[in-house]
Amino acid sequence: RHGGTERIRFKEEEVAARRRRDSEQVKQECLQDLAAIFPSVDADILRSVLQSTDSNVERAANILMEMTMEPSTNAEAPLVESSSIDPQVSRTCPFELLSYDLFCKLLAYFRVPDLLICSFCCRHWKEIIQSILENVQNVDVTSEHEKFNMALLRNCKRASSIKIRGLFRSFLRLRTLPCLGGGGQSPTLKTLKLVKCFSLTDDLLTGLLTTTSALEHLEIDSCDGISDECFTNLYEEKLRIDMGEVTGTSLARLRVLQLSNC
Repeated sequence: RHGGTERIRFKEEEVAARRRRDSEQVKQECLQDLAAIFPSVDADILRSVLQSTDSNVERAANILMEMTMEPSTNAEAPLVESSSIDPQVSRTCPFELLSYDLFCKLLAYFRVPDLLICSFCCRHWKEIIQSILENVQNVDVTSEHEKFNMALLRNCKRASSIKIRGLFRSFLRLRTLPCLGGGGQSPTLKTLKLVKCFSLTDDLLTGLLTTTSALEHLEIDSCDGISDECFTNLYEEKLRIDMGEVTGTSLARLRVLQLSNC
């Protein structure tokens, strides 16, 4: 009995030691991420800030940004007359002092819709964020504002997957998007998911699909405005294209059609 108790205690200690090792490994990885973002900050300071945020890299980065970008808030700093301050320097955004790579690492914490909002901050941000959005592959459209949704989709020029859900109505305008071949661009959209798009009708879906020449995967879920006749016509059109009876690029690459709750 005494030996069994010792074995149980030894196993509990082993489990606790393993958990400590895993925790230390996570902290070390977080510390390396912070060191990559703030290479000039002392390691002890990074470790202290990380410990105060319970290994939350995003919160720690925000704290370090405040520490490194606002030195003038120090109470011991000498006072400087306003007339001696260069007006050009005073108007400089603190983020403009960051390198391009560091600024892009900070933007990696943002969601794609939030990046579009940040692009309206200033010209400097807009140029950088637009270059990032151009290479975004997956876009999830959830906003209730049509202009915002279309602006997001237009900026994601090389999107290969788009998911639209909710009260989206601008289906006819989708044909002008660069990722669907609008503006003379090469179409890149391969996957389209439509979820609970109650304003979507047979005519709108047919008009949209006949212009998406690169589409390979189509998912439609809970779109009550779509009838069986629409899918029958699309299927017959796809058969005629595959058999060579008609020529055209629309629906030529469609391989997967997934329907749910329709």
